[in-house]
Amino acid sequence: MRKFKLFRFQKSLLALSFLVILVLSTLPFWMLNAGTEGPLATAMSDTPYGVDGRILSANMTGDVSDWIEIAKCDHYSLIVRKNYINIYSGTGHYDEPTEQYAAYSKKPATNNYLSNICLVRTYINAWFNGLAFGTEVDNLPADAKLRNYTMQNNATKTLGTSNNVASLNDGFSQPTATQASTGNNIAFALSFSESAEFLSITHEVKTLTPTDQPSNLTAITNYGKITIPQTLTHSYGMWLRSPGDTPNTAGALSYTGRVSQYPINPTNSYNERGFIYPALWVNSDIFEHL
Repeated sequence: MRKFKLFRFQKSLLALSFLVILVLSTLPFWMLNAGTEGPLATAMSDTPYGVDGRILSANMTGDVSDWIEIAKCDHYSLIVRKNYINIYSGTGHYDEPTEQYAAYSKKPATNNYLSNICLVRTYINAWFNGLAFGTEVDNLPADAKLRNYTMQNNATKTLGTSNNVASLNDGFSQPTATQASTGNNIAFALSFSESAEFLSITHEVKTLTPTDQPSNLTAITNYGKITIPQTLTHSYGMWLRSPGDTPNTAGALSYTGRVSQYPINPTNSYNERGFIYPALWVNSDIFEHL
């Protein structure tokens, strides 16, 4: 009788072991390694969707500017800085638009965001890593609470295009499940797709009539939450990471809320000048914990 009970116990234990193995085999690999190497740095499978964004105040993040949530993907939020970063390395011109705009690139006809002479990406990485040079430039503090929620992403692999139908869908970045407090390309410029869908009033599509298409209500609402300066002499805007449809242009969001493109090396002959607004993918828990 005791042998029979022992046999039944061994049989039940064996069945339980098979069940455990079956369950473990269905879990994502990163869950099996949680607490060791962390989740794999692969992007989410879902396309981000626009939201009427919440606001992260400056004192909540440790930055000197508020941040606006404009989209979500799974348990992550795409946020953009409300104000441009100050890049002028001299003194006495902090937050003066006439001194804080940037050329997209060091050279004409170079509208590749990934190029090592792309000033927009250089300034964003310097800001995020606290390496921007100057007494009045903006740097994200090393102890900023925001850093505890920033995620790796695939923005540099989804540059997108500008001003055509495909541009409305070919530039959506996605977060990974890997948190990163420092490093290059954690912060990035928005794409044409992201601005047209999540942050704008109109967007240019050259093959459609009318050329300027109205953006959706969520994008229009979010645009009202950021600050792009304007003056009587210049059309200021936000640089995007998407290249323009000609070599001398790159995607931009103007102060009027129009997504199109600007010349990449503005001079006195141009009225269009771009500022730099970092974007980040963050864990949405940031809105609960800060």
